[in-house]
Amino acid sequence: MYFIDDSDNYRIKGVGATTYDDTGTQRYTKTDDGGSGNEAAHASTTQNIVAVLPTGETDVVATVNVQQDLPYNYSLSSYNSYSPAFSDVPVGQTTSDGNVYVPYV
Repeated sequence: MYFIDDSDNYRIKGVGATTYDDTGTQRYTKTDDGGSGNEAAHASTTQNIVAVLPTGETDVVATVNVQQDLPYNYSLSSYNSYSPAFSDVPVGQTTSDGNVYVPYV
């Protein structure tokens, strides 16, 4: 018996899906929506990662391409001599204004 122990975009061929795909963030839209797979549509969009600096300023540090509701980790680097409070941030999740805010120290 085979168990999937990692949900990192893994697909099973034969359950309505026409391909295997275990890389990246791309998933195929379901057949009813004109796609070739069996999964719900994850629309492509962009998301801003916004640095919140100790001065109270906010600046966009990156704009990333994501699939909606298909999160993955994005590695952060220093910005204007400030360091991120954590090394990476999940992107791809729906937010109220489409941005992801990260404190920099």
